Amino acid sequence: MIRIICCTFFMLTGCTTFNGIGPVVPEVGFKAAEVNSANPILEWAAPENYDGQYDLIILTRGVLDQWSLKQKPLQVVYEKAGLEGNLHQVEKSLNHNYMYYWSVKRSDRSSDSDWAKYNYYLITGVVNHWRTDNLFRFKVSLNESASNL
Repeated sequence: MIRIICCTFFMLTGCTTFNGIGPVVPEVGFKAAEVNSANPILEWAAPENYDGQYDLIILTRGVLDQWSLKQKPLQVVYEKAGLEGNLHQVEKSLNHNYMYYWSVKRSDRSSDSDWAKYNYYLITGVVNHWRTDNLFRFKVSLNESASNL
């Protein structure tokens, strides 16, 4: 399933397309969402006519700095298979000030291309920005609060 969301504000236009299952929480866009818990809740939109289980994966490059973002390969830090429903609270505490990448797929699918991804395009009139074939991203905030998001 490909879902397209577009918006225009002043002279800016942005479009996000989802390949496969789309995220609900945290939201996805050009900038990574910030979560206020080391054990965030991840939620995704259930595909139509699918009542089965899901597999979830979270990866990171480490601390959020220019070197880690550009040079280190992604490493798996959390994975769960056979999840019931379309919501999961991460059971392992994640590190503050790290950028995380996550995806979900139906458990009855086995190909790497079955993991959900997104594309984002931002048109500013003169300069265009885009990110394609990306895993969903979030950053764990330094100020953990009582919120699970």
